[in-house]
Amino acid sequence: MADASSERLDGWIGAWERNSTRWHMPNVNCFLEEFLDVLLAGKKAAKILVPLCGKTIDMKWLADLGHTVIGVDGAEKAATEFFTEQNIAYKVEPCDAIQGTLCCSMDNKIRIYVGDFFKFNQDFEGQFDAIWDRASLVAIDESDRLQYVNILNSVLKPGCHCLIEAMDFIPSEKSGSPHAIPLECVRELFGNDYNVKLLKCINGQEDGFYSLAPFAPLLSRFHINAILVSKL
Repeated sequence: MADASSERLDGWIGAWERNSTRWHMPNVNCFLEEFLDVLLAGKKAAKILVPLCGKTIDMKWLADLGHTVIGVDGAEKAATEFFTEQNIAYKVEPCDAIQGTLCCSMDNKIRIYVGDFFKFNQDFEGQFDAIWDRASLVAIDESDRLQYVNILNSVLKPGCHCLIEAMDFIPSEKSGSPHAIPLECVRELFGNDYNVKLLKCINGQEDGFYSLAPFAPLLSRFHINAILVSKL
């Protein structure tokens, strides 16, 4: 019988193997570009966590700005395609602690752990100056949300921020991932040790990327929110 870890990962790994990755953005995320200064609060050489990173080019963009970027993803194909497509020399080594591998740029500025995110903790990289959650919280099952947030809480330094791209729609109009995560849900998940603020809301049905999602025309409303979560 497959354990919970492998069951969580199999669907995502299969999607990468089939090249069925509609969620992958071909350019740098507009929320990250607009709110990077808010996320980093002036830090010039930050260590940034990108959970469930896939092969997002946000990682290269951040590294090119002088930051150290740590990604975590379940699909090794996503990690190796990232380095190959971005023309970044890298090495791969086993990482038993996450039951997978570590793909690392030769300059050590970008490191991607390939394995089960729910095994990630402070022992891997210590604590982070910032976290960029680009539609990661909305991707995971509802039953895993609190564990996911607890991991973010454990690795984020006090006084630092997490920028979350979340979706808000009527849950009954769509099943499965990505899920609706309204602002109130984010506040409930992170609790009283955090300030939670909505920075921006855009109409997903009018957005050049999200309007192409097959489910977008079926929703009564479809909002993409930039939410800043600040650890007290």
